[in-house]
Amino acid sequence: MRRTILSTLLLLATGCAADAANERDLVADPGLVGTGAADYASRVHMLGHIDQDTVTKGGFVRADQFDGYTFSAGPESVVTLEVASAARGLDTTLFVYGPMDSGRIEEIAWDDNSGEGSLAKISNLELPTMGDYLVVVGTALADGRGAYSVALWCDSDVCDPGQDLAAGCDASISEWVDACAIRAANGIEDDAARIDAIQTCMSGTAAQRAYTDICEGDSGPNARVCGGFESFQSTNWEKCMGILSPTGEPPELL
Repeated sequence: MRRTILSTLLLLATGCAADAANERDLVADPGLVGTGAADYASRVHMLGHIDQDTVTKGGFVRADQFDGYTFSAGPESVVTLEVASAARGLDTTLFVYGPMDSGRIEEIAWDDNSGEGSLAKISNLELPTMGDYLVVVGTALADGRGAYSVALWCDSDVCDPGQDLAAGCDASISEWVDACAIRAANGIEDDAARIDAIQTCMSGTAAQRAYTDICEGDSGPNARVCGGFESFQSTNWEKCMGILSPTGEPPELL
């Protein structure tokens, strides 16, 4: 009798593992595992950075669409990610990758139907280290259409140290402007000329140089802001310029 019970339990456990594996095989995958961190933007429709304790709206308009959002994590961060709402009949999936500065993308969690109905939800996810992460929202067969919203909840004390929260400007951009201004004004004595030199670090041309340095430099892309130059310029760069120089005058960096 004991052997029969143990055998039955073993079969049940094996069956559950097989069911989980089979379920994953039936879900459309973004195909990011093992790729270089710089390649994710070509495979996923990147929609920017999301902050903790916020709900962000999106929508599927074509087949094989995977929407990507980056978020930052502090040491010992615990987060919950969920598709909070979706169009009727939309079967959603979630995939979490990171940390993005590790050189190669590794998947750390995924889900299909742990939320309400057919919505995806990953609860109490313990992130392995401080850094930037990528969450991808998809549909089970990669053929869904309709609106959705994705939420990121912080379940621990520290979740987002990667931004200059007091200013609201991503630290990588403010640091780049600082360094650029110091180089531009070096050796210039005339105040008006110094101001003109510093202003060149906040122009549209400077945005392209900043994107190249931040996103294509030797240290690898900053996942918070490197989702394509147009997004960088219209969202991250303009936001930082409004904070660093709200009146249009050069910031007091020197």
